[in-house]
Amino acid sequence: MRILYGDWRDIFKGFRTALDPRKITLAVGGVSLSLALLFLIPFGVLFAIDLGRIALSKEPDTVVWDIVTGRDIVGLADAIRYLLGFAATDCGIFALVAGIAGLAAWYVWAYFAGGICRIAAVEIARDERITLNEALAFAREKFRSVFYSPIAVVLVIAFFASIPLLIGLVARVLPWGLGQLLAGGALPLVLFFGFLMAFLAVGLACSCLLMVPTIAVEGTDGFDAISRSMSYVYARPWRFAWCKFVSIVYGIVCIAFVSAFAGLMAYLGIGVLRLGMGALAFSELNGFWQLSGSLPGSFFGVVAVIVYATWVYLFIVCVVGYAISYALTSHTIIYMILRRAEDGTEMTEVFEEKEGWEDEQAPVPRSEGSD
Repeated sequence: MRILYGDWRDIFKGFRTALDPRKITLAVGGVSLSLALLFLIPFGVLFAIDLGRIALSKEPDTVVWDIVTGRDIVGLADAIRYLLGFAATDCGIFALVAGIAGLAAWYVWAYFAGGICRIAAVEIARDERITLNEALAFAREKFRSVFYSPIAVVLVIAFFASIPLLIGLVARVLPWGLGQLLAGGALPLVLFFGFLMAFLAVGLACSCLLMVPTIAVEGTDGFDAISRSMSYVYARPWRFAWCKFVSIVYGIVCIAFVSAFAGLMAYLGIGVLRLGMGALAFSELNGFWQLSGSLPGSFFGVVAVIVYATWVYLFIVCVVGYAISYALTSHTIIYMILRRAEDGTEMTEVFEEKEGWEDEQAPVPRSEGSD
């Protein structure tokens, strides 16, 4: 049975808790799907723009059309460089595309992060291990709450911003200096909404990674997640800052250790493989995933380099997955520490699922004729 101190010392349990195949598996799934969306959505939108240009009898001017038509096959590095160049020249369209891709990536992570935090919460509080299926079932049930909680804060900030914006638009069209008079007279109101926007923006920046653990620990909804996470941060700012600092420093050490161990593992294993295969054959196999080699001429050679590259990328993503697992696990611990300091709730208390708990949360329909 693990000992919980109820303070910043519990953060040091994050290394072992995060080094869990279930959490890393969920993190790998989230990284893979979000990277696919972040890569495919921008190119899909740019390709649609090219189709629109063709419909208007204009020459397409993006590399996406050349890739699809086979006129100019480029590598992944060239594609990334193209996207960065497009961002510098067409900032408006790129910002829209980046926003859509980012929202799609968060849609993916709202599911996987919920599962990771749920596994961490149960393991920390009760020293029990739930199955991957149980974690995914919880993530599915609480998906909407996780997804909408930070978005709701952003929408409220946007609403508060609309008031000064509306005052400014009215002030722009009023003649004879009345616009300046309106802007000056409304300055206290503008500053008030500025305070609300700053309060929510700072709270969101500090507590966004605590909202998912809140739902995982409490089994609550998105509104309660926003309320709890922000109130704990503002009520205990120095405790939060210290716990955050400890988690970052300790996380750097843990991730560096895992990365170094994984690098040594790959160096020794692949080094022995290279010794057995020979330098020439191995260079053909190893060059493709680095985007520095060409495909072999034989069918089985092509299959071999693709399979090899897939395993290499998966190995790298597993290391990244551990970093994500640690980040979510440490913030779950930080949330439980802040909750104990503010509400006096022990860290061993966590929402416990019971059979039919999803139905218990739904309203019971009234039968006809009931009082």
